[in-house]
Amino acid sequence: MIIEKPYKWKSIQFDILNDVVKWEVLREWSLSNVHRITLTSGKTMIAKWSGGNMIRETDIYNNLLAPLKIERPIINENFKSDQGTFTIMEDIGKNTLEHKPLERYYMLASQKLAKLHDQASKNIQKGYLSNDRLQHYSISENTFIEELLYLKQHSFFSNHEKQVINKLTEIFPKQIKNLYHESTPTLIHNDYYPKNLIVADEQIKVIDWSNAYISNHLGDLYGLIKEAKHLHFCPDSILQAYYNEIKERNYSLTELYRNVQLGGLCWYIHSITWVLDYGRSVITGSENWIKGMITNIKNLIE
Repeated sequence: MIIEKPYKWKSIQFDILNDVVKWEVLREWSLSNVHRITLTSGKTMIAKWSGGNMIRETDIYNNLLAPLKIERPIINENFKSDQGTFTIMEDIGKNTLEHKPLERYYMLASQKLAKLHDQASKNIQKGYLSNDRLQHYSISENTFIEELLYLKQHSFFSNHEKQVINKLTEIFPKQIKNLYHESTPTLIHNDYYPKNLIVADEQIKVIDWSNAYISNHLGDLYGLIKEAKHLHFCPDSILQAYYNEIKERNYSLTELYRNVQLGGLCWYIHSITWVLDYGRSVITGSENWIKGMITNIKNLIE
């Protein structure tokens, strides 16, 4: 906990900062710093600095979440400069799912994700996003296939890892094309993990949308279930909670399970590509994440 304004914020002239009496560090990462600030009135807010490709979060709020009517924290101030993006936003809660890792909250997070997916999908179909915005924020099935083929040709991987990627190349293109043909696009958070899920008043609220995009896969649900497994919670219950929340569906629970597995593959393909092309240049040691992701891909396709 600190009183003095952090160095990155020294040149920022938001009027509200004159009323800050306390800065509390919540996250200090290579591409983002997050503080909880306390005002003279006792009210708390969130002060966030974002750098690199994380500076798109405000654009996501304004151009994607707002048109799709997705619940999000209120942004009070925002400023972009060569040093990054500086944002003051609503503080929607102090406890994340990391702080309250209870099975019932994982169930609520699954239900929340189902509602979010359903609402976004319906509003996309209603034309709430312009064609230009939809195209700008969408990741197509061909993009995932191209990323996989890129990984297949990359020199980074060991022989064993190349074997896993080669096997994935044999089955993934047909699967992802079928998914896009049979399902509708929705909003992908792309980091739907406990650290970004606020538990407040027995509800789940979602934060940190900087990596969001439009697609058809269920990688967010895959990630949530994977985290639940680490805590020895029942993955079938998490999956069932999502399934029960979607009232108008044309798929079985078994088909949902398969689509979640496929969503995990999409998430890993996209994430490994990001690390190789960008992440390892800005986050020291991030290339070490890849070994575990390849292992998880192997488990998904066996």
